[in-house]
Amino acid sequence: MPVLSRRLRLRVSLAVSIVLILLLAPLNWLQYERQRRTGMRELEILAAATGAIAATSLESAMLTKNRASIQAIIDSIGQASGTSTIYLINPEAEVAVSLGGLHNGEHLDKEAANCQTCHSIPARERPQGIITTNDADEAVFRTMTPILNRPACYPCHSPADRINGVFYMDFSMAGLNSRLADSLRQAFLLSVLIIAVCAVGLYFLLSWLFITPMERIADGMRRFSRGERDARLAVRERDEVGLLADVYNQMADTIQSQEAESRQLYSELAAGDAVRRQLTAKLISAREEESRRLARRIHDVLGQLLTGLSIYLRLAEDSVPDELTS
Repeated sequence: MPVLSRRLRLRVSLAVSIVLILLLAPLNWLQYERQRRTGMRELEILAAATGAIAATSLESAMLTKNRASIQAIIDSIGQASGTSTIYLINPEAEVAVSLGGLHNGEHLDKEAANCQTCHSIPARERPQGIITTNDADEAVFRTMTPILNRPACYPCHSPADRINGVFYMDFSMAGLNSRLADSLRQAFLLSVLIIAVCAVGLYFLLSWLFITPMERIADGMRRFSRGERDARLAVRERDEVGLLADVYNQMADTIQSQEAESRQLYSELAAGDAVRRQLTAKLISAREEESRRLARRIHDVLGQLLTGLSIYLRLAEDSVPDELTS
């Protein structure tokens, strides 16, 4: 497998993985926040219902001043899962009743940090429940239900008092936080699985649809460049890759045809050059033969002239009288 194709697969897979991470991370966070808000609403409803039931249950016991019954009711409510602290607080901020009576008689300081979470807010604007921390620095959902002063309470409480006390209850956030953490963990694992499946699937999908056909095209071009002029590609699909293979085949046919024409022209030129060389050789040979023939003719003519001249000279010499020659 070529290195470039592996890198292309890897780059595309990583790019898709990054896109999925950018998409899934906000979605998981939104899902987490939605579940958190839903859990908080459910916790508020539970706290409100528990406070209302507790106030109703405590009313008859308080009217009869049955402290044992009041303590039993508080202890019974405290057995509910997630309940960490329950106080019945009088208007003087003194704990009248607590779980197991462990904090009965304690005076609560409204200026304390965990009390200021609520008391720093004006009374009319205070929410029915709020998330804060207890003395053990644990996250809790705190709800405080006022016990209103009713006419039936006037024998013991002044009609001028608006409330006779507060039902104070802390729900541990550990259960809700644990469920939210499990949900977030599951969403994270599911996102990782989705990203991994998409990345691996895309890796092999690229191999099947793009990389492998492109490798076949590259192999055909490589063989063609090495001199295999009959190398052609099989057009299996009529998509872009098939169009590229078809264009390559047309190009190869054109090049092969042009090379055949070039070879034919070269052969014709070579044949014409051979004929030209033959004709040139014959012309040179004919010229040389003509030159030799002319030379022989000139030689013969000159020889005849010289011979005739020599004969004429001899005859002239013989015709001169001896008196002239002595």
